[in-house]
Amino acid sequence: MKRKAVALAGFTSGALAVTAAYRHWSGRSRERLDVYFDDGSFVTFGAGSPEAARLLPLARQVLAVAGNAGGRATGVRPEDRAAEGGPGARKS
Repeated sequence: MKRKAVALAGFTSGALAVTAAYRHWSGRSRERLDVYFDDGSFVTFGAGSPEAARLLPLARQVLAVAGNAGGRATGVRPEDRAAEGGPGARKS
């Protein structure tokens, strides 16, 4: 009985690990664009949609520029950083 329980636990853990690895590796190639609105709602455009075909090249350019800026794009405006006195704050 104990052997069956150990075998079942091993099989279950292996199956979960394989499922997680498959999702991790297969999900990398999908591109999508999330557009967030001021009211908190958002819409997702998949790589095959006409909207994404028009917006994804622009999003790639923005990410490339943000990556070359020497830091991560945080969505925080420089004015807000200045108000907080945080790193990257502009001196007036």
